[in-house]
Amino acid sequence: MYYPYNTAPGAHESNTLRISGMRFEAARIAVKPGTTVIRIQEIPVPHGSTGSAGGLDSGPLYNGQICRHTHEKDGLFSDYCGIHPSMTGSVVVM
Repeated sequence: MYYPYNTAPGAHESNTLRISGMRFEAARIAVKPGTTVIRIQEIPVPHGSTGSAGGLDSGPLYNGQICRHTHEKDGLFSDYCGIHPSMTGSVVVM
């Protein structure tokens, strides 16, 4: 499902997904094509970011580590933690 830029339900205009606790904050963000989304791991428990965005797989991220991925194409891209698959988020690119 596609949404106009920054109109996806619950979307936040940002290029950062924080990994905090057992969730991605914000759970859904909206960006323009060509935007690099930064995923920041903020707690001592290792997490990761794996997704449908053409090769996104951060592997384990430890406290303070980051992962960058540039979203070139329009679409809705889902992320999940490779260690804790119940943690999910998404990036709307349009």
